[in-house]
Amino acid sequence: MKSFDGALEDIRIIKTSIGENKGSFDKIYKFLLFLGIVNLVGFMLTALGFFMFTLDDRYWMFIGNMNIVMHLLLFVYFVKVYKEEKISSNKYYLAFLNIFAGIVFLLPFLNLIMRFWVSFSVYYRDVSETFFKLREVSMTSNILLFCFILVLCGLFLKKTSMFFASAVIFLLYLIFSVVYNVPTFDNIEGGSIPLLAIYYDLVKSIGYIVVATILKKNRANVNEPN
Repeated sequence: MKSFDGALEDIRIIKTSIGENKGSFDKIYKFLLFLGIVNLVGFMLTALGFFMFTLDDRYWMFIGNMNIVMHLLLFVYFVKVYKEEKISSNKYYLAFLNIFAGIVFLLPFLNLIMRFWVSFSVYYRDVSETFFKLREVSMTSNILLFCFILVLCGLFLKKTSMFFASAVIFLLYLIFSVVYNVPTFDNIEGGSIPLLAIYYDLVKSIGYIVVATILKKNRANVNEPN
């Protein structure tokens, strides 16, 4: 119970740190919006390729390179924001930004390295299993991060509905992980994709866009006294 209360106190400190500065708040909702758009573009291009260009290696190479470029640009923007926030923000908020960067940027980078390793390694089976385990960790971490951001938004805007949405989203992720983590959609070339992957991509794309939109519309309420 004590650790739970401590976690809530850390969340309140992060909330206060962001809420005290409108500039910080603006940067956060803009970054979440950009993150959602980048993920949505990647998801739509992947879905298009899955149903129409399954065997076109050039198309998949284009998508891979485009995703790398978009995430590099997003990372540059994040570094810019982090440097500006580092001057005036407290350690709790900066720690949150560090964790955010680790989940959003570092884990996908490790996945990319593992993908190349799987392609060229003679120990294909062992490396492949490691890759899939790392991907599962990355997916779960991203869902938890999104749910945590929903909780923060609920505290910012005093909306208990966002706490409920956070719990529902994570519960659905657990259900899809157990029940629908098998190929459920097929294309004409014999490829397949699990419903879990679709749900995950929708959460980290449309989910962030929706959250950013809500924050932008309610930004005037952030600094109101509790």
